Amino acid sequence: MHPDLGSKRVLLACLAGLGLAACGASDQVSGGTVGTETGNALTAKLLREDGSPAASAVVVARPWDAVDSTSLARWVQAGADGEGVVRLRLPAGRWTLEARSGALGRRIDVAMDGDLAVQDTLRPATLLRGHVLGGNFGSIGLPGLARTASLRLDGSFEFLDVPSGTQRLEASGGQWTLEVGGDSLALATDGSGAVLHRTRPLALPVGAWLRGFQVADTLVSDGDVRILDGQGRVVPFALGAAREGLRRMWVGASVSSPVFLGIDAERARVSPFVQEPDLALAWVPELGEGNLTGSRTGLAVAAGTVLDSAGEGRYRRIPLGTALGTLDSGALPDTGSFSLMVRARLNLAAVGSLWLVDWTDPDGAGLRIGIGAGRLSVRAGLKDTAIDLVDNGVWTSWAASWDGQFLSVSSDGTERMRVAAGDLGWRMAWSLRRLGQGGGLDISTVLAWRRVVDGEALSAPVAKLP
Repeated sequence: MHPDLGSKRVLLACLAGLGLAACGASDQVSGGTVGTETGNALTAKLLREDGSPAASAVVVARPWDAVDSTSLARWVQAGADGEGVVRLRLPAGRWTLEARSGALGRRIDVAMDGDLAVQDTLRPATLLRGHVLGGNFGSIGLPGLARTASLRLDGSFEFLDVPSGTQRLEASGGQWTLEVGGDSLALATDGSGAVLHRTRPLALPVGAWLRGFQVADTLVSDGDVRILDGQGRVVPFALGAAREGLRRMWVGASVSSPVFLGIDAERARVSPFVQEPDLALAWVPELGEGNLTGSRTGLAVAAGTVLDSAGEGRYRRIPLGTALGTLDSGALPDTGSFSLMVRARLNLAAVGSLWLVDWTDPDGAGLRIGIGAGRLSVRAGLKDTAIDLVDNGVWTSWAASWDGQFLSVSSDGTERMRVAAGDLGWRMAWSLRRLGQGGGLDISTVLAWRRVVDGEALSAPVAKLP
């Protein structure tokens, strides 16, 4: 057999399913025309984790972009001497060294432009597993290691026995760089190269626009978390303070399930309250009592004591006979459709006509939504409607939306009332814009839009995410 052909077969057998550990240090081979006497000299000193020489190590050098064996003729293999030193020669260019010794391995990327000496430590090989967000892009490769894996229908992939070191992954959906390790990665396909580590899927409801959730502090305690949706796009969110192991989370996107929550090296977070141009007011004491949209004041707070709870966070308690405050004209526009959400709790459940919103003019026309004494009372224009609705003094998200014809009032994810209210379009003279009128309420969140938002989704109960 021709010596070069035999060398190639030895190398191919070592790499195609048997692993580099099957190749002895005496297998000093190279492929094609790349020999040990031409090119730039590379000296690599390899150590074990205890600092001793990796005398049995084998190194294979491949082109930087090798994702399969099509470049086999250019690969170079050499074994370490008793001091853990490997010597070989490589043409100018970018190369990836894969060093192996038993269960230990290391990936080293080098750029050859003259002689080069490197030193590194072999560490246990590991599993590399995760998801390419956005679906199935066919396959994903590890350039330089000549390994490719098929993506499953859900975009998941798996590489076994990957050498330690900084890895480069490549698929038609993007390119990513990461320090290998772990089995819970999410790779964004929005061109950012974002990688979430230690991820876990979160089953957020579809259409969860600015919904509040309770999350375990252990889930987000690192403080540098991000959320990516199924397409790899950043999902804006905000976190409250930790209390008794819980935090409040506000998610600011219409998401599909699941999304991925994880640690991101960029540590960048996008506020959910500045992404929606039609959001006119976001008042959340847990996050600060200004208008979180960054625009005008929105809500001028007049009364109430700031209190705190583990599940709800910061809120204001409005004394009986007073009001939380008044909205400016930008928060509830004079014309066009609108939506409003007030998250409140009765602290005087037996008292009726405690007005979540009192948006009227001196002649009585306007919008009033009142709770208490087992009743939900609504005035739309000059039409008064009331239904029996038991309220046990628990935190409830109340949502009102007007689409130009009908007013919908929802709570706990259920539409409670829908009334014809075409005359709500004439709001120029409605000078009173009060929230929490009459007091007897605790209020923790106020959101207002200059468009219709689905009331059932907006008022859905706060879910606790594990």
